[in-house]
Amino acid sequence: MNIKNIFFLTFLILAFCSCSSVKKASKINEYAALETSEGSIIIGLYEATPKHKNNFIDNVNKQIYDSVLVYSVVPNGIIKMGLPQKIEEIDYLSQNYYDSELSCEINPYLINKKGAVGMWRLPNEKNVNKFSDNKLFYICEGMQTNDEVLNTLVAKRNAPLIADYISVLLKEPEYIHFEDSLNYYKTNGMNKEWTALYKQLTEKIIPRIEKDGKKLFTLNNYQKNTYNTIGGVPIYDYEYVVFGEVVKGMEVVESISKVKTGLFNKPKKDIFILNSKIISKKEFKKL
Repeated sequence: MNIKNIFFLTFLILAFCSCSSVKKASKINEYAALETSEGSIIIGLYEATPKHKNNFIDNVNKQIYDSVLVYSVVPNGIIKMGLPQKIEEIDYLSQNYYDSELSCEINPYLINKKGAVGMWRLPNEKNVNKFSDNKLFYICEGMQTNDEVLNTLVAKRNAPLIADYISVLLKEPEYIHFEDSLNYYKTNGMNKEWTALYKQLTEKIIPRIEKDGKKLFTLNNYQKNTYNTIGGVPIYDYEYVVFGEVVKGMEVVESISKVKTGLFNKPKKDIFILNSKIISKKEFKKL
């Protein structure tokens, strides 16, 4: 067997294993049917996230989602649901969050593609273990991307961590003079020079980031292909637990994503989940 054939065979094996892993992670046996004021949405619940699946099923069976608001809509982003009426998100989370014991179940093959359903949570600085809230959830509407857009999103996601490490680096005697150079380039609009120096400093601090056990955000080929073909919200990957996907009623999600919003992305007209119920795979196939 020549080198080309070996390479091709290796590629096929890796591709098959990847597809098999994605299929296994996204296996669905149970569904949640949500009747909203804008139409019906059916969510398939992943077997690979049992804690989040069972939590959601329990919420539906307890009628927790009946008559709650779609309280935030970000165009080409996410739609948040599950907030009790007349309560702001920040107040709800601060009062109820620590009642949740919904530990992180992030799966590398479950990403925030268009139609993905994830559980909301408090930000990292208040929630180092990334525990999910046990009621608030979101649906991805997102947008189709290309490699240039994805590269920009990755850079923005990593920017705060890189900036923190560079600020520490610039206080060291060996590098302190670079701060003056960065300021000079910025003041005089020398963007090319500023970018080149910042890139050089970034390369210096990457080993330190890795040594501290932290990882810069990257997108693998599966993510890139998914977002460049069907779209989604890649900046949420591995930050929030994706536990299901919309299997019917995506047109309703798209309709909700177009509503006019006001402060804090709150829809100007009230949109409700009227009622919800759990249905089996057999029941879903009959729809």
